[in-house]
Amino acid sequence: MKKIYSLLCAFVAMLCASTASASDVVTSVGTAVTDIAQLTEGTKVLFYQNSFGGYLKENSSNGLDLTADIELGAIASGDYIWTVSHVQNTGDGVSLWLTSNRGNHIATFTDYNDGYSRYRTTTGAEAGTYTITPDASGADLFNIGDVNGVYFNGQAGPKFVGWNDAGGNSCYKIYIPEIEDKTSVTVTISCFNMADYEQIKVETALHAPGTVLSMPAIEHYSFVMGMDPSGDMFEEPTYTVTEDDPQELSVYYEQWPYITVNCVDEQGNPLRDSYSFYAEKGSKLQLPDMGLGYELVDEKYADYTITADEVITLVYRQAENPFPFETTTIVDGNFAEGTKFYLMRVADYYAYAPEDEAQAKVSTEYDAEDDAYLWAFTGNINDGVTIYNKAKGTAMSLYAANSGNATPLEMQSNESNKTTFDIKVNTNGGFCIIYHGTDNVSISRFGGQQNVDLKFWASGASLSDANCNFTFVNLDDLKAEEEAARLRAYKQYLHTEGCVGGYTADQLAAMKTAVEAEDLDACAAAAEGLALEETIAFDATKSYYVYSAYPGFFEAQPEANIAIYASAGDSVVWGASKADDDHYKWVFNAVSDTTYLISNVANHKYIAGWRHSAGTTLGATHNCALLEGVIPVQEKESDNEICRIGERAPFQMIKSETLPAAFYLIHQYGGSIVTMSCVQAATVDNALTGGPIKTYNTQNNNNVPNAWRLKAAGDATAIGSIEAEGENGQSAAIYDLSGRRVQKAQKGFYIVGGKKVIVK
Repeated sequence: MKKIYSLLCAFVAMLCASTASASDVVTSVGTAVTDIAQLTEGTKVLFYQNSFGGYLKENSSNGLDLTADIELGAIASGDYIWTVSHVQNTGDGVSLWLTSNRGNHIATFTDYNDGYSRYRTTTGAEAGTYTITPDASGADLFNIGDVNGVYFNGQAGPKFVGWNDAGGNSCYKIYIPEIEDKTSVTVTISCFNMADYEQIKVETALHAPGTVLSMPAIEHYSFVMGMDPSGDMFEEPTYTVTEDDPQELSVYYEQWPYITVNCVDEQGNPLRDSYSFYAEKGSKLQLPDMGLGYELVDEKYADYTITADEVITLVYRQAENPFPFETTTIVDGNFAEGTKFYLMRVADYYAYAPEDEAQAKVSTEYDAEDDAYLWAFTGNINDGVTIYNKAKGTAMSLYAANSGNATPLEMQSNESNKTTFDIKVNTNGGFCIIYHGTDNVSISRFGGQQNVDLKFWASGASLSDANCNFTFVNLDDLKAEEEAARLRAYKQYLHTEGCVGGYTADQLAAMKTAVEAEDLDACAAAAEGLALEETIAFDATKSYYVYSAYPGFFEAQPEANIAIYASAGDSVVWGASKADDDHYKWVFNAVSDTTYLISNVANHKYIAGWRHSAGTTLGATHNCALLEGVIPVQEKESDNEICRIGERAPFQMIKSETLPAAFYLIHQYGGSIVTMSCVQAATVDNALTGGPIKTYNTQNNNNVPNAWRLKAAGDATAIGSIEAEGENGQSAAIYDLSGRRVQKAQKGFYIVGGKKVIVK
């Protein structure tokens, strides 16, 4: 009897401990709805916003979001499932309720009115009635509107909103997904303030056993430690879900220091209103923008680390020269002796005063011998500055009739038409020239494009606009700037050591000495000497590191050696290279004298054709994409067939005309040319440390990291004979280095199963 009682207790305990449940998860988006008759009582669907490409989901706050992708097979994919009920035929459509996987209904839209986003809705107990009708365009698109005529819509992001028109961004695709039950457990994460143990947040969600959870991010708090259901502490902000249900985690956070900043002059007078904020412990103090005219007295705050709550008083003094140029004076109708004149550069254009007209203009080039391109300044920070042109002399200055938008800037007599200007910082790294006494009426290469006239742009956006971003360059400073650019160009030779088309250490010795001495004449002589040297040849029997030749990376990250590698998920990505890591090593299999199939040494897979949005081709609007990744070799029906998505892609290696020993890796798809690049944007953050390889036609754009250097990483694998097996035990296909399939390998190099081998 005692034994039976013990077994019963054990059984009850087992039941109590094993309470994991099943949850609906999406394993495939399934098939698109083509007829509203497919929407019957109980049908489970997915909604896809067609313009911006996002699936509709219920978030943890009972709001509605659009996200670009669904993590198929994950418990969280259930948040995208919607069940239709109360289905009624309306003649041209169906009316119904929409219920989330959590049992909440989508409510009727309410007025939200935040600019473009006019309506919002949430999920809850009260259901709104929605009518689904086919869109007038056809193409299996639908409009989903409530009883007030507000429709499911979307914005860039993507972002879910309501809008009172059908069609356009109100077009949705509806999918009937493939769904399966998956074991799930309830995990509750309770977040506490470490200082007083007050609860600040709680999250409850279903997760599959084995899921690694990241602890919630809480504004103005940092994770300290957590406690799992067994009472053990964990110091990393992650937790692996077990099969026990439910699971309760206690997580502890430290609130960020609260900082108050006062800005005063040396007499203690306030220069601006005090302000307060939370800052992460260990972060650097961000100094306020005090504008021109002030400099910080106590330099310790220029690089100050925040450690605790603090009231910080920043003391400023009037700067001796608050402007990005030196002002001058007018003496007896002439510029004072020693007056410094400047080029005014805006968006790579140079301001000048034409000889025979009043309108001030810009040119793509300047003439150092032409005084019309040289400008001088008088005035001060309080009263503003007057702008003179050297060719026009002191009797004329830059003038604007008023501060209205598009008012032209002209050279006029000082007697009655004198205009003064303020100088403010432009967020692009230069300065705005602003009509004195206004906040943002800025001199601009008005309208951009091919415009050459200087006019006012009266807009707050001018403070961050490139066509209002002026720099002031003294000719002596410009010479120094040009010399620095020449030196940076010569430094590029030092990165060619051991690279294809590059040089040995001995060959580069003279250039290295000249660069270290910053001797431009010696650098030029060394470059002439290198032009006579034999460069390192490409060797098909070698594997290669593919290093970025982008100068910006070398300047910002001199030790990084940015390179292409194959990720664990078989994507083609870039980051700082790791020595002797086969994922960074690539084999170039010749298709022609300049064209190669590129395979990875670690997984013996080839870089494939480009991936594009579903249903699109590489064309005018979709010629930017990620690489699909590295894949096993696939047969082509014809050697003349254009490489399709998913097939190994041939790359043409074209030598750069501007960077030594550097090459573009170019792939042609459907008549369009794309170039492998770290990023495609015209403006590159040189401090970037990694990311996906981008594809875009950047061949002739030297402002993006699209040029590469090849450095030998090792020899091909040597074997005595070929007896490799392919899939399912079948013999692997054998190719020569030209990519042609052969029946039998003779002596030499071959590709077998995606791996380079040698038959001795």
